[in-house]
Amino acid sequence: MKKFIYILILIVTIFLAVSNFDNLKNFLSIKSEEQKVIELKTKKEPLTKEELKFLLGNASIQSIKIGEKEYSYINKKVVAKNQQNVSEGEERKVLQLALFYLSVKEDPLFTSPEFEVKDFNNSISILEQEQTQLLTVAKKNTSIFPLTFLKTISDVFDKEKMFLTDTSLENAQNLLKTYTLTASAYKTDITSFTKGLEAKKAYLSEPDVIQLKVATNTEIMLADLKKMMENGSILESEAQKRTNCLNSGQNCSREIFFFKTPEITEIAKDKFSMLPLTILFPIHPDEPESFRKLYIIHSPCWGWGPDFSSPANPMYVDHSNAKLIIDAEGNYPKSLSLKLGNQNFYRKVDNTSNNINKSLSELGLRRVLQSETAGYLCRNLEYQPMSATIDAFIREYKDKPILGGLDAKIAKFENNFLNSATPADTDLITLSKIYSSVYKDLSSKNLNPELQNESLKRYLMINRQLLGFPKILNKSANEFSRLIQLHESQPDVFKEEGTFYAYVFPFKSYWNLLYFPFSPSFWRSDAHPEYIKKIVINSSFPINQKTFITYPEAQSIANPEEINRWSIEGYKYTLEKLPPTRIN
Repeated sequence: MKKFIYILILIVTIFLAVSNFDNLKNFLSIKSEEQKVIELKTKKEPLTKEELKFLLGNASIQSIKIGEKEYSYINKKVVAKNQQNVSEGEERKVLQLALFYLSVKEDPLFTSPEFEVKDFNNSISILEQEQTQLLTVAKKNTSIFPLTFLKTISDVFDKEKMFLTDTSLENAQNLLKTYTLTASAYKTDITSFTKGLEAKKAYLSEPDVIQLKVATNTEIMLADLKKMMENGSILESEAQKRTNCLNSGQNCSREIFFFKTPEITEIAKDKFSMLPLTILFPIHPDEPESFRKLYIIHSPCWGWGPDFSSPANPMYVDHSNAKLIIDAEGNYPKSLSLKLGNQNFYRKVDNTSNNINKSLSELGLRRVLQSETAGYLCRNLEYQPMSATIDAFIREYKDKPILGGLDAKIAKFENNFLNSATPADTDLITLSKIYSSVYKDLSSKNLNPELQNESLKRYLMINRQLLGFPKILNKSANEFSRLIQLHESQPDVFKEEGTFYAYVFPFKSYWNLLYFPFSPSFWRSDAHPEYIKKIVINSSFPINQKTFITYPEAQSIANPEEINRWSIEGYKYTLEKLPPTRIN
């Protein structure tokens, strides 16, 4: 009997092995391909033509120019236009240029498809003018924002666009120069900022700083800044590797080999105890849904989840005017308004702290509605570019699915996500991976170039999280401008150097956004910023003594009419009594 059981087990094992052989073979093939790509990237010698062709795969590039000659790479062959002969040296150069082209297309550095470069430049100009005005009135000679670095980004965009349109060796070399300059500016600005802050460490807060429902401290910030310095070195190295690949065939790689099909699950259906719109938006509660959209965004900023995970939060995203700043044309620039759908926070009005608070107190306000998405209230601002990305993507592609003719499972996921009442950031990330795997599959088979390009574009738009980023910058500039208004209402507020450095640099310099730690186009380090401490905040202070209280806490100390005044009167004072700052 035992012998029979052993034989049966053996037969079943053989059957399973045979039935899964193709899957096993594919798995081993994928693993071996990835390993080979890693080995080629670290190989000291120039790659052989066969190795370059392995990385190029079935890619098809119609026009590649070197000097006066034009070539194409089709069916794994280099072909010269006008039937010209191709020497071995020419073939290598074409293969290297073709591989550089694919690295730019599939793994862009410092930019992304649909990057709003004009709006980005306008936002940088606003940040620069806000910085200049604050430093002037505060009589300080320093730099708050990484303007040298930020101003180089548009040049990368222009040179990349030129190269992808006209794929020539000259345009490739011009693009590489911008890579080098931008990586160097990133490293220089973050190094200068970090060293400057370390020199002023005596002014910075040593104990934990409580921000709404999370805590942080100076040590975490300085450790994060050092990670950004290290990322700057990695960016310089990446620019050099791409230069080496183009010029000599060394350090070549291709991102497509690491694209993987994600596990397809049901889309998120989180349920929340939402507050009424009249409480969340007391000024404009009836705004049309086409303006104000609701998403599910994960962030620890308003309290950690289990095991210090980032919990899901209902987030309203709206496009509004940043009404505390004016651009060069005299207009209010477009900003992104972000609002939790399940919570309000109210700030205590202290009539002894500054003239603004004194004025609010004279209006009979004990508290005012506090925006919980203000940049200075949480160091981990990665939810902001994610919110901008999911909002821009849904608004653009809600009625434009592209996977209908492919596998039913991925087509259903795309359709369900685009039509979800509350699209979730986690599902957006899954969709981006689906798009990348579709691109990889079609590219490897040289099928449907139009769907290839659209899938790759959508993957990068989501993955790089630069959609709508100028509106995030305008939101930050709008918050920063309050420092100028604070100085105007209380001229001696920054008289003490310690006050200036302790408040402006840690909380209003937006280092956690402006060095792009959230975007693979800029962030190449495996070490990620920590931002906030992994501790749970349980305040034992009486409600009346707390700086910030939640809506349920507000209900315990005030009636609905007073809470409504905290929202409306505080809002009106901020916009009507404090004039916007102007760009000259």
